[in-house]
Amino acid sequence: FDYGVEISPEQILVSNGTSILLYLSILLIAPIGSEVIITDPCYSCYEKVIRLAGANPVFVKLNEEKGFQLDINDIKNKITKKTKALLINSPMNPIGVVFSSELMKGLAELDIPVISDEIYADLSYEDPPTSFLSFSKKAIAINGFSKYYAMTGWRLGYVITPKEWMPAMERLHQNLMIS
Repeated sequence: FDYGVEISPEQILVSNGTSILLYLSILLIAPIGSEVIITDPCYSCYEKVIRLAGANPVFVKLNEEKGFQLDINDIKNKITKKTKALLINSPMNPIGVVFSSELMKGLAELDIPVISDEIYADLSYEDPPTSFLSFSKKAIAINGFSKYYAMTGWRLGYVITPKEWMPAMERLHQNLMIS
């Protein structure tokens, strides 16, 4: 997957799958009691992982009439003082929609950190998706090898964060994954 931006090795953390990296990402930017905006529908584990991290999911409905694209105004209406992150997935599980570049630009302008689950990015066969990293420096991208390389049991994933966020991410990872 071509992220379309320069990424240094210091921005990348590899782990055993993407689920733990999603959990760590939420812990990193969404304190206990804060809110994380997610889509409805979304990957079923998102709500559970957000709650496990002590944050609260806030759902934004996707409508077929709008091609399942997020509506920026719907997101703006959900933003509160407690909003600390927006979690997106493009191409999206379970409906397969790829968010438009215009939408991604609009999300970046909201000035809310975005956690972008990009595990299906290499499996888009029409318009290639664009990483959210191309639109914002306040973003975390999560990807892995299980989907594209058909390695579902191997659980190998990676996260890309801003350099200044990585020391905290590494400390969280080190203490949760020690063995």
